[in-house]
Amino acid sequence: MAGSYLLRSFGFELDALAPGTVILSDEANLQGPHLIQILGGRLAHGENELDREILSRGSDPDRRPHLDFLAAQAALEAAFAAICARKQLAPREAAESAAAATGFLIQQFAEDLAPSLAFGIAVYGFIEGAKTVPGPASH
Repeated sequence: MAGSYLLRSFGFELDALAPGTVILSDEANLQGPHLIQILGGRLAHGENELDREILSRGSDPDRRPHLDFLAAQAALEAAFAAICARKQLAPREAAESAAAATGFLIQQFAEDLAPSLAFGIAVYGFIEGAKTVPGPASH
């Protein structure tokens, strides 16, 4: 959700594009790293040290998401949009909040999935979301 809401914050006319279409933009390249910084900061605040060796390996084929981008977005969108509406979050604020929440979840499930692996999965998701047209937003 962090990447999707970051993409929505750019003001592009997404309604004219098919969900799943890749959009390459300078905005994503410039603003996407901020989400990763938020995630890393949240993990550092929680005293989760990331293992550089694990991070340098790239994705683990055994730890890939079970849902593709659009299916994951469809599963989470309604609940996330309701929270954003209740808290009156603009898309950029929603993206940042989702990045921080991702860090919290990584910390909560550190015994089940190594934080370094979870960080890599999350970063991939942020990038994919910031560069892929989401399905329709739920309200």
